[in-house]
Amino acid sequence: MFIDDDDVHTRGAFKAVRRAVAANPNRIVVFRMKTPRMGVLWRHKTVQYKNVGTPMFVIPNNQGRIPKWVDHDVYEADFYFLNGCVRKQGEPVWDEAVIANVEPVPAATKLVRRVRSNIRRVRSKAAIRTRLRKHRR
Repeated sequence: MFIDDDDVHTRGAFKAVRRAVAANPNRIVVFRMKTPRMGVLWRHKTVQYKNVGTPMFVIPNNQGRIPKWVDHDVYEADFYFLNGCVRKQGEPVWDEAVIANVEPVPAATKLVRRVRSNIRRVRSKAAIRTRLRKHRR
């Protein structure tokens, strides 16, 4: 089970998850989640970009049947991961219960994320310049 930093589980989410997992052992279960911009997801029962997200999935920890997470800089990384899980473990069970809500990200958090990103970029440029200087000597 997954949850992002801007999501919260709904009241009764874990009860719904336990019920669904008990009824469908060793199967991926896809629940629903509510977002401020797009409303309740999933809209249709397909693993498709912008139709699913990691807080909606409960994935059995079957060794060798969990794909690697792709590069963290890719925005669609969770979709690729979920799609890989379905390819390796089979079609999921779709459950109508809403187990997560996406909380609006406060402006301060957006600013902190932007500053961190800029710091990372500056650090990497500085590191490259330092290596180049050492190499020239």
